[in-house]
Amino acid sequence: MTRVSPTAATARRRRRGPQPTRRRSRLVGGLIALFGGLLVFSDNAAASRRLIVRFDPAARADQRVEARSRAGAVALKALALPGAEAVLAEDPAGALRALRRDPSVRYAEVDERVAVTTAAPNDPAFSSLWGLSNTGQTINGQPGTPGQDIRALDAWDRTRGAGATVAVLDTGADLTIGDLATNAWTNPAEIPGNGIDDDADGKVDDVHGWSFVTDTTNISDDNGHGTHVSGTAVAAADNRSGIVGVAPQARLLTVKVLDGSGSGYVSAVADGFDYAAREGAQVVNASLSGTTDSTYLRDAISRHPDVMLVTAAGNDAANVEQTPHYPCSYTLSNVVCVAASTNTGGLASFSDFGATSVDLGAPGQDIRSWTPGGGLVYMSGTSMASPHVAGAVALAKALAPSATPSAIRSALIASARPTADMAGRTVAGGTLDASALLSLISGQAAASMPLPTITSIPTIAGEPVIGQTLTAQGGSFQDATSTTWSWQSCSPQGDDCQTLTSATEPTLILGPELSGRTLRAALNGSNEAGTRQAFSTLTGSVSAPVLPSSPSPTADQPTETLSPSTLIWPTRDAVPRQALRPSTIRLLIVRRTHPRGRTALRVAGTSSTAGRLTVRVCAPGAARSCATMRGRSRQGSWTSTVALGPRLRSAPALLVTATLRPLAHEASAIARRRVRTP
Repeated sequence: MTRVSPTAATARRRRRGPQPTRRRSRLVGGLIALFGGLLVFSDNAAASRRLIVRFDPAARADQRVEARSRAGAVALKALALPGAEAVLAEDPAGALRALRRDPSVRYAEVDERVAVTTAAPNDPAFSSLWGLSNTGQTINGQPGTPGQDIRALDAWDRTRGAGATVAVLDTGADLTIGDLATNAWTNPAEIPGNGIDDDADGKVDDVHGWSFVTDTTNISDDNGHGTHVSGTAVAAADNRSGIVGVAPQARLLTVKVLDGSGSGYVSAVADGFDYAAREGAQVVNASLSGTTDSTYLRDAISRHPDVMLVTAAGNDAANVEQTPHYPCSYTLSNVVCVAASTNTGGLASFSDFGATSVDLGAPGQDIRSWTPGGGLVYMSGTSMASPHVAGAVALAKALAPSATPSAIRSALIASARPTADMAGRTVAGGTLDASALLSLISGQAAASMPLPTITSIPTIAGEPVIGQTLTAQGGSFQDATSTTWSWQSCSPQGDDCQTLTSATEPTLILGPELSGRTLRAALNGSNEAGTRQAFSTLTGSVSAPVLPSSPSPTADQPTETLSPSTLIWPTRDAVPRQALRPSTIRLLIVRRTHPRGRTALRVAGTSSTAGRLTVRVCAPGAARSCATMRGRSRQGSWTSTVALGPRLRSAPALLVTATLRPLAHEASAIARRRVRTP
């Protein structure tokens, strides 16, 4: 059988001390705003179907409805400024044109998404990873060119690879290293150590991978090459240890196909690829090459067209179109071949190349990563370039799971950063740009993916009565990657619906401001293409509660007349430098009761949040004539019973005060009611 070898040219084992991290603030496709952190506009706004519409203040509700209808848009929520609302449109460009022509619309624009920017991770050796962030730092005596990197920090604003799995076909990996152990793939169908092939894949106890060298679970690295490659692809981030990989939240599936000498059989590589694909890896890195065109290896790769194979071009400084290397030279849509670049953007002196066979370049000279036992070393070779691209492919699959290997390969080539040294030597004529790759892939995914399809609508449980709680339940979508809840308040006829901006949970406490309105719940299903809403049927009009009657008085207990007059207003707690959110408390029922022959006042109401509740009953104008009851209030309804002394029992009127002091940082709320008795 033909043997293949890894493609690392040299290894420079120089350790470097911890380097200070560099905090980054990048402008991504638009303005920067500061609000508790740095926010930037994302650069995939063209895919957004959410728009902001600002109507003229004089526009009537029916004019707004008509404007949205002509634009093919539906109301999502009311915004803070007068006349402003967020809408969803199937055709955002057409909707913008229609809305901007409407005389009732002041302006309309895309509602772009914003996100916190990503700072450099706290891993101590990050500053030596010029391939991820090149600031011009000197690596092994060679000053770099700022910006000649893969733009990893920008890419991490989108995703860090969570949900993707990278299989590394190599000499194994040292999974005792924390950076690799954190992201180690675990076979969900295998019970560790029971000596049984639980998942019936022909591999007993393949918990973290398999060795096709020994046909055992021993995937330890007895060479060092595989550990180094694995670290570059998927080493964990922000653990204050070592380095960080290109896809620091992706999973690492270790497949050992090369022995301690760094070589192995083509059949092991082919079987390893087939195994990784069957275990769910979306991308396979093979930093190795051979000179024989193996039909078996070609068949194994062709068998899984939905799995991307990223491989190294080779280290002979040769044109692979004259001296083919495999699997680099396979003309398959799911194979990407990678040359090595330097920290100045040039083609590494040792790297193979090919104008139609080698797809693009990636950092491959003086790359720092792990070695077995936990040390950090520099290595050079196209073996080091390949895992940079494999990690970027993992980021793309995490961001756009439906993207095919063919689409990702095309995007890798189209998004590459042009360099003079790569022109005419690679298909792309440039080097990997992970951020541009994600922008291109996300735009393609949004354009090709349909909106979620409604498969069932939600329902509402509860009575539409002030003080009661409605609960939305059910509802489902096909092709939705996330769901959220919202509520709308509508007229009794079911039109003029406005989104309740503060209602984002499946439960809704009904306050007096909703009196006479009807309500509906919306389950919002979202994916890369946009958002679709599944509405419940409308409730009846919200009505006032029916106050329960007091117990029948005995002969010595006079009949009461309770005449409520309610005042509700917020107060402010002293919380330094902390923005206070409003909270509310309402008194709904006040009546006398006679537990165990004693006279008491039973008070009931609602509160918007949990907190400390104080109910105080006083006789206005009478000194020292008050009774107080303290307790806890949960979010929703509450009750409290306050015993009345002789002075309060005989008072002609009582003032009831309920005070809520929230447990969270919210403003306190007070509700008062005057009760008159004969």
